[in-house]
Amino acid sequence: MSGTWAIIVAAFGLILTILNIVDKAVVMKERSHRPWEEVTGRLSSLEEWKKDVDRRLDDGDKRFDAIDKGNQVTQKVLLALLDYYLNNGDTEELKKARNELYDYMARH
Repeated sequence: MSGTWAIIVAAFGLILTILNIVDKAVVMKERSHRPWEEVTGRLSSLEEWKKDVDRRLDDGDKRFDAIDKGNQVTQKVLLALLDYYLNNGDTEELKKARNELYDYMARH
């Protein structure tokens, strides 16, 4: 009879050991996905940040282009004024520069 109990106790021990191994394997599998999920989340966050930065850089480029164009128009007007004063009242270049400045102002 004691041999039967020993076999039963050994069988329960074997079953408990197998269940413990399965439980550990499940826990390790769940934990192994955490770093991947963290990296994936951080990568998604960085991609969204990059899109926002790229959009803002494009907006900045457009703004700088507009400022550059405005500076060019202003410099032409200044040159026309200098020509007017240096050439004793030649208004032709001054009128062209004025028209160009009006055109620029109408677009912006």
